[in-house]
Amino acid sequence: MGSIDACPLGLIYTISTLSFVQTGQFILARPCTLRKDSLEYIADCRNRNLSDIPHGLPANINTLLLRNNTINIKHLSSGLSQFSHLYHLDLSFNQLRGLQPRTFIHLTSLETLNLEGNHLPLNSSAYPNATFQGLRYLQSLKINNNINDEDQFSDMEYPGHVLGELSALEELFIDGIPSGVFGEEFQSLRKLRNLTLSGWIGTCNIPNIKDDSFRNLKHLTYLNMTSCSISHIGRRALTNLDNITILDMSSNTRQDTAHVENIICGLQNSSVEILKLNAMVSEYATCTVFTNLMAEYLHSTNLRELYFNDNYIVTAEKEVLSLLPKSLEGLSIRKSRLVYGTFFANLNQLENVRMIDLSESIGSAVPIIPGLSFSLPPKLETFYCDDSSFRVAFVNVNFTSNNLMKISYRKNVITYWAGPMYGLNHVTDIDLSENFCNRIDEGCLKGFTSLKILRANSNYLGDFLENDQKGQAFAYSASLEFLDLSLNRIQFLPVNVFRNLVSLKTLNLSENRLTYLKVKVSHMTNLTFLNLSLNQIPSLDHMFMSQLDIIKSSVLKVDLSDNPLICSCETLSFVKWMTQRKDIFASQQLYKCSSQSGWLYNENVFVILSQLQQNCTSHFGLAMGLFVSVTSFLCILCASILYRYRWKLRYLYYIARGRYRNVDLIQQGNDKEYEYNAFISYADEDRDFALHMFIEKLEREGNLQLCLHHRDFIPGEPIAANILSAIQKSKFVVIVLSPTFLDSYWCRYEFEMARMEGLYTERNMVVLVKYQEVLPNLVPRDLLYMMHTQTFLEYPQTIADQDTFWIALKDALVTP
Repeated sequence: MGSIDACPLGLIYTISTLSFVQTGQFILARPCTLRKDSLEYIADCRNRNLSDIPHGLPANINTLLLRNNTINIKHLSSGLSQFSHLYHLDLSFNQLRGLQPRTFIHLTSLETLNLEGNHLPLNSSAYPNATFQGLRYLQSLKINNNINDEDQFSDMEYPGHVLGELSALEELFIDGIPSGVFGEEFQSLRKLRNLTLSGWIGTCNIPNIKDDSFRNLKHLTYLNMTSCSISHIGRRALTNLDNITILDMSSNTRQDTAHVENIICGLQNSSVEILKLNAMVSEYATCTVFTNLMAEYLHSTNLRELYFNDNYIVTAEKEVLSLLPKSLEGLSIRKSRLVYGTFFANLNQLENVRMIDLSESIGSAVPIIPGLSFSLPPKLETFYCDDSSFRVAFVNVNFTSNNLMKISYRKNVITYWAGPMYGLNHVTDIDLSENFCNRIDEGCLKGFTSLKILRANSNYLGDFLENDQKGQAFAYSASLEFLDLSLNRIQFLPVNVFRNLVSLKTLNLSENRLTYLKVKVSHMTNLTFLNLSLNQIPSLDHMFMSQLDIIKSSVLKVDLSDNPLICSCETLSFVKWMTQRKDIFASQQLYKCSSQSGWLYNENVFVILSQLQQNCTSHFGLAMGLFVSVTSFLCILCASILYRYRWKLRYLYYIARGRYRNVDLIQQGNDKEYEYNAFISYADEDRDFALHMFIEKLEREGNLQLCLHHRDFIPGEPIAANILSAIQKSKFVVIVLSPTFLDSYWCRYEFEMARMEGLYTERNMVVLVKYQEVLPNLVPRDLLYMMHTQTFLEYPQTIADQDTFWIALKDALVTP
């Protein structure tokens, strides 16, 4: 039985999706789309080239969308008769050139009707009597955008005779016409709250708003008259709109300040909360002033938001800010020509303002403003000053108590970010992008103790950051969570440039010129996104990969897309690491793998590992092992030789240095006339003994010539060169042996140079004097050998034996 019923059911469905156009042949239109959700049954027939309502649609649909077809009025009424459950009907942008009485009589449940974009001019021909009869529940009607350029406005008036029947109507979109008066029939629309006459979404030409234009629309709460070519408005035109809460009359540039005052005058006893008067005067106006009278008219209202953009205001009269209503929370004056003065000095009078927008407005050529104090509204949270050619660099600026959280200075010319600025402890978000900045002062961010978001993209900070070795730019930004440094021409980043960013979650370094990364990020334990895309990075080194491994965040993402990633045996470890950590990389389809021979267009970094390992295994391991082995052997051999002959090499170096400087240091044989009888080698701690006893006993009493480094070394010469020169000029070298002698590097150096000199000149020139007891295990091997194989003198502790000691030492030094 089920198989028998399937055929007629399929036939019924096929018929229900056909549409016929009477052009001499049948044309099969694309079927409508039927869909159900929890609340509605929708038939979507938009853009189907339909000239009539499709046959066979389910009668219980709730929404019928027929936008952008070629439907005309001919069969409209009969075609809609079956849809008694319809709530929403869209007939916009069809070919309706007039409606008929009782066209929608059967749509007893209809709530929204969209007829915009047809040709239904506002006259009795298009809207005959009883056009909307039966629409008891209609709440929203759109009949805007129905007037063409060739239509005569003189024949039009608002069709109150048919609209007055819509007792449930709450929202009306309609074209604006010069007559501009809503007649007495509109008094019956007691639920009408929203009226839109905008030229932005239809036609609106109302050069003159009369005092009685809205007399019959007392219940309106929202009125949109944007771009309506208004050039004059009566002083009492809006006085009947007592319940209005939102009024938008923007883009009526034929106004002057007097007519703007008329608009505001009509609102002084209203319930207005949002007022938009953008672009009300011509951009060529010479002197637009925000007057005290405007503010006074608004003083008693509950206005929350005031938009006065694109009016090129030059100044505001002195009392304006104090006269504005205390309920004001948002003030937008974009594209003004305000200069610093009374307006900025009295901003704190806006006691409850939370947002101020002065973008595209202020220009200043002052390079630096030091030591200023600014008064801000105490509850201010957001301040915009974007695209304003702003050039001022603040230095040591103080702000009054405020709650400012976001500052936006995009697209200005603040090339040097100075500071510090105090009193902005609540700021969490700063946007300084696109400012041509090339330097950040060390204390610039010092006062922003709560800063979490810093947008500094599209500047010229590359050279500055390359030289910021200690991370001073962000030294006071420990709370920062989001940092955007993209498009800053960065080629290199020092290791510690971000050392203080311990709370960072997002770091954007994309679209720079980075070729490698040495910067430290391992301390960023909360990092979730690192954007390195669109740079020149061929690979990441082992240290940077290790840092990313240290960050254990399960949500960490790294974007390396659009970098010339190298796939070769040299970067095998990098490719292997990327494959193992594949889960952390974003935009993986963009990771193209290249080699020195060119791009591998069909290869992705994450799929080439096995091929790369196979190509590199046969040569890489053997080559690396051999290289490491040979290098290690040579290093050990060279180190051993250098250590074994270290003193000899030093001696030869200074001999060669002396020859280069034309000093004949090497003298063979024992027949040379020496300048000194002896060079005394002693530690600094034994200085008193050497300078007093040796000079007294050997020079004065013994008539010998001694060389002591405290007295006879040439100033300006290297110590090592002075030592070797003194040894060369002395017949003997006296070693004053003590524990401090053994601890002294230069004493050890003097002994070794004396030993080398004795070997090269074939003379026994070292005389050892044991001044104090030393432990044998602390004595160098060569010196200990000398003590065991040669006679040395021991300085006696008793005075009676000291004369014998000095006689013996003198005899040793005058020996031929």
